Amino acid sequence: MKGFDDVAVFWDYGMLSPEPAELHQLTYIRPENCPIPSDASGYSVVTKLCLLSRHFGSVKVFKAYLDIAELPASRSVSIRSELQSSGVSLVDCPHNGRKDVADKMILGQFKNSLFFLTRRLTSIS
Repeated sequence: MKGFDDVAVFWDYGMLSPEPAELHQLTYIRPENCPIPSDASGYSVVTKLCLLSRHFGSVKVFKAYLDIAELPASRSVSIRSELQSSGVSLVDCPHNGRKDVADKMILGQFKNSLFFLTRRLTSIS
């Protein structure tokens, strides 16, 4: 580990495609979204992301931004349960036909975190 910094993980969960039959076609994949593969559990993905993040410090915040209504009904409850049981905070981002909703929420959260971090640092010194 490089240091003992606090790390925050902001994950744009999203969905790859509106139709499962189209998942095999790369032209339909939106690269900014990173859903859990259908053959993986939420536990295993969170574990792997935390292991990767630990190279930068200790994970203190882990949030996944997603439109809960877009989750496949067959996996919705299990994925949500696995992510929350792994310590991930789920933030519902209804898109209502708009793009970049989760991105804007992540930026807002990042700005708030930065504000409170700098405020805490100035109160310490």
